[in-house]
Amino acid sequence: MSWIDEKTLWISDETRPLVTTASVLPLSILHDPLGQEGLTYLTTQMLTRGAGDYDRAALHEELDLLGAQLHVSTSRNGTTVSGDVLSRNLDAYQELVATVLTKPRFDAEEFEKLKRQTLAEIEQIRDHDDALGSRFFIRELFQDHPYGRPAMGTEASLAQIELSHVIDWYERYLGGETLIHAGCGDLSAERMSAFIAGTVGQLGPAQVPTVEIPVARPIGGNHVTLVDKPGRSQTQVFMGQPTLQATHPDYIPLMVGNTIFGGTFTARLSHEIREKRGWSYGVSSSVAADRHVGSFTMRFYPANDQTVPAIRLADAMYQSFVSAGVSIVELEAAKRYLVQSHPLSIETPERELYHRMNLRLLGRDDAWLDGFTERISSVTLEGIGNALRRHLDPDRMLTTVVCTAADLQDAIETWDRPTATRVVAYDSI
Repeated sequence: MSWIDEKTLWISDETRPLVTTASVLPLSILHDPLGQEGLTYLTTQMLTRGAGDYDRAALHEELDLLGAQLHVSTSRNGTTVSGDVLSRNLDAYQELVATVLTKPRFDAEEFEKLKRQTLAEIEQIRDHDDALGSRFFIRELFQDHPYGRPAMGTEASLAQIELSHVIDWYERYLGGETLIHAGCGDLSAERMSAFIAGTVGQLGPAQVPTVEIPVARPIGGNHVTLVDKPGRSQTQVFMGQPTLQATHPDYIPLMVGNTIFGGTFTARLSHEIREKRGWSYGVSSSVAADRHVGSFTMRFYPANDQTVPAIRLADAMYQSFVSAGVSIVELEAAKRYLVQSHPLSIETPERELYHRMNLRLLGRDDAWLDGFTERISSVTLEGIGNALRRHLDPDRMLTTVVCTAADLQDAIETWDRPTATRVVAYDSI
């Protein structure tokens, strides 16, 4: 692994005749105008729906002939142009990628088809309780923060986006100073540089809109939201709160602590809710850290009559976890698990490539990965306890439950922890 320059990561691997490349442009879903959420998503999706002499079908047929894949996607971190190709076809693939980026057709029929498909995907969220719960949970967790806005938009916001908006968004903002390039496989550093110059390097200058990303506001108490959906015999439960960003020095001890609490099948949550009581086959907790803000989340999906008991138990365990911390036996076991599983995250050149690229997008550097096991090994009981108390607050939690509200409301009212409870219709996404 080496850096060709400060923004270009290259990993040579001549064992297979394959090349993997990725470049990340600054434009992200965080730049979507208010009321036009989904604009960046639609714009990036349109790039691979016809370009130059290729309509959509011909473009994908050409990729198949080259033994290649090409993806253009967007997230909070930027717009990623990535793909794989047989190394003998790299020259032709480079030309095709350049065409996609610089000569998109923006066909009106394809645009309307994309909007219909996107609306159908949003509609499908209503049919999948886990995705539905996640959508409501994230929206309320981050409230009016930019992180609470959906990447694909909403039915209302998509109705405000016309093809002219997409073309203007592309012409004004897709380009500029690339955040990072990454490549691995059967190519030299010189060929990697030439590929970059011949693809994203062909885009013109662009200055993305300025977006202020504030600190996420904490939940104003213990809030419960019942997402009311008829006919539910099983619920989907999300409990959590905003927390620290990816670069915070407390992230590692907080992650180790979470491994003990709910990060594995042998963790506390799984032992109490799944193994001892059989209330939910799946139960876990996670710490997700992004560049600007992160979140702590507990997840489980019990039957109706076991939902409130499971919520009450998870809440009590969480209070104890934050106040009392973990034991030395738990800490040493978690360290061994994390150190032993770490090599799997970088066991192939492609995994290492994307891992290091994502670290850079999160504001971390190579030292974060290269010294990972040493930092895990150095975590102490005191460090975990301090991180828990600084960044987690059991009295400022959001609990989102996809359920038939009438089946749960009486039981929820017997729980003395919520400071606010409300019911929302499941189709109000």
